[in-house]
Amino acid sequence: MNLFVYGSLMFDVVWQRIARTSNQGVPATAHGWSVRSLQGVSYPGLVPAPPGSLAQGLLRTKVSPAALARLDAFEGPDYLRQLIAITLPDGSPSSAWAWIVSPAARHLVLPETWDAESFARDSLTDFLRNATGDPPDPNLRNPAPVNAPPAHAAAGHSIQTVPAPPSPPPSAATPPPATPPTP
Repeated sequence: MNLFVYGSLMFDVVWQRIARTSNQGVPATAHGWSVRSLQGVSYPGLVPAPPGSLAQGLLRTKVSPAALARLDAFEGPDYLRQLIAITLPDGSPSSAWAWIVSPAARHLVLPETWDAESFARDSLTDFLRNATGDPPDPNLRNPAPVNAPPAHAAAGHSIQTVPAPPSPPPSAATPPPATPPTP
């Protein structure tokens, strides 16, 4: 399966920890989509945008069903996986699945464009710790998304990103009944 990724999953260190595979990414763009910041989180989300808008990301190819299942779980309920049209660096059209912000979570979308360089500098280490539970690599310093175009590469286009939604609130389920003490 081919996936278009546009936020934290553009970073190989995140991709490898979540997907547990090393699918290489090639630059790709999605016309009519925007990558925007989300309220209260450091990662972005993909939302429909006016014609002329452009979202930059990576196309990761040949993603296994096992990796896809891990990625779906990582993205959570505030995202929907949808097949979208993309353009490859040579201008050829293609399609790939992408996680878009669900209509129910669109209230989290901010007007600001998400910035991968700021994410790498200010949030990536904490993001890795929170998203994977793994200690960050002590050698990790300002990594850039592998093969990702620079954030300014699409000057003149409206590039917006939406960070991933916050974790769902704890379950409101009733706690299990207390067990009586044993004599």
